[in-house]
Amino acid sequence: MNKAKIFHLLGHDNPLGEYPAPVVPIGYLDKKLVAAFARLNDTQLMEVPEGSTYVQHEEQTQQALENFDYCRHRLFAFSETQVQMYPAQDEPEFLSKWLSNPMFSSKNPFLRLSLAHLTPDARWQANEIHSCIEALVDIIAPTDFINQWYGKQRHVLSLRLNIPEDDIPASYADFLVSKKFSGPFRKPVIFMLPPSTKLLVYVNPSRARLRPDLVLYLRETRETYGKLIDRKFRAHRRGDVVELFTYEVLRLKTKMTRKSSLLSCKALIQGIRMEAESLNQAYRIISKEFEIERRTHTGNVFKNVLFADLDGTWKPLSILRTRITTLLRKH
Repeated sequence: MNKAKIFHLLGHDNPLGEYPAPVVPIGYLDKKLVAAFARLNDTQLMEVPEGSTYVQHEEQTQQALENFDYCRHRLFAFSETQVQMYPAQDEPEFLSKWLSNPMFSSKNPFLRLSLAHLTPDARWQANEIHSCIEALVDIIAPTDFINQWYGKQRHVLSLRLNIPEDDIPASYADFLVSKKFSGPFRKPVIFMLPPSTKLLVYVNPSRARLRPDLVLYLRETRETYGKLIDRKFRAHRRGDVVELFTYEVLRLKTKMTRKSSLLSCKALIQGIRMEAESLNQAYRIISKEFEIERRTHTGNVFKNVLFADLDGTWKPLSILRTRITTLLRKH
């Protein structure tokens, strides 16, 4: 007897917890409540305790899925009430379509990677490995852990591509900037600096009109950082610096026809204890507070925001941007 004829679909479970997403069918089979977990070449049934929590389909959804066969179909839900079934044999192409949408499960790259393993094109796998590494760096995971995780993914990727493992970058840092393994799926976004990074914003303050507490703050930053700022930068500038602390990873969006730009990065402005949604917004806020006499308060953050270089000096972000883009061209 066909198994589907004795399987009564009642609803689904969403392990991801957000939509849209692939979901697990829940229903009765031989008077037992079961979950039908999709595997590579078949479906695994697992008994579910009565009273378990899952999304129960409304009558309209049940009618639309009345021909569902857990052996031949999979479920994909756009919401709790909008559920679509599709042939299991079409799953690779179906998932590729969703992976091509960067908004799909963008906050769960590891789920995207697990789905990429089921697609026919290994480049999806390479792309999602890239996103997972970004996520691990985002949460400041230990470097040894990232290297160990990447090593396993590198081995699997070499098997999928049928190439020697040595042809894939040995370190996750080199993989991040490698164009060869991300191809057309590669997001042109590169890590620039980790979260909790201190930056310095150059200002030419209107000292006569500043509040006393801000005058004192600038005196302290001048004493702390004055001699550590890059000589070439100081040779053409006169002013002071305001400290800025990032809450998020600072990312650089690379472009083919013009210079790269920064993506939004929440930050705290020290001295005035104000928050900003991006470095550009932070610069405008700082300029309004410290450069009162300026008519406009916009500026080039690559030229006016400084980072701490490996040699201990503070240099403009334009230098770091040049290093990154030069490295990308080499790869």
